[in-house]
Amino acid sequence: ICAISDVLFFHRVQTAREPIVDIRAFTDRNFALGSTFSFCVGIGLYGLTYIYPRYLAEVRGYSAVMIGETMFVSGAAMFFTAPLVGKLMTKIDMRAMIAAGLIIFAISSWQMTWITRDYDFYELLWPQIFRGVGIMMAMIPVNNIALGTLPPERLKNASGLFNLTRNLGGAVGLAVINQVLDDRTDLHISRLQDRV
Repeated sequence: ICAISDVLFFHRVQTAREPIVDIRAFTDRNFALGSTFSFCVGIGLYGLTYIYPRYLAEVRGYSAVMIGETMFVSGAAMFFTAPLVGKLMTKIDMRAMIAAGLIIFAISSWQMTWITRDYDFYELLWPQIFRGVGIMMAMIPVNNIALGTLPPERLKNASGLFNLTRNLGGAVGLAVINQVLDDRTDLHISRLQDRV
């Protein structure tokens, strides 16, 4: 049913005079590359936003309020970085900003490679700040590049598609992360059973 619906959907959006979803925006190279990049950013954005609260709840035993207070740092970093990135985009090549944002995001992820059960608010502080800054430095220029070359009549539909790709990336990323967590949990439980 899914495969047949997929074929019918693409047939319909390509032949209808006014399709519900106009996928012709993907014929623009900047939009197609920007959407692909947005998909990847969605994995990082939503993936770590999922892992940190799970760690804080399951390992550290934090309440929902304590998790919110700890995770607030990343949102605040994004909030304060957005206007700065907007001003910098007029002075710096957007591709350089995207590269810098990805490097900063990679540094934030690398800082978490030695996480232990003792990591607390202050150990998570800088990785979250770097993550928020890096995501905004990568995401805002990509939005401008992806949507900047489209004709005005396609912009509204393309904007929805662009956001969809980011959310779809987040959904795929969360599914993969959850699968890995479940597999590793099963592995460690079986190892503990063998030891006992």
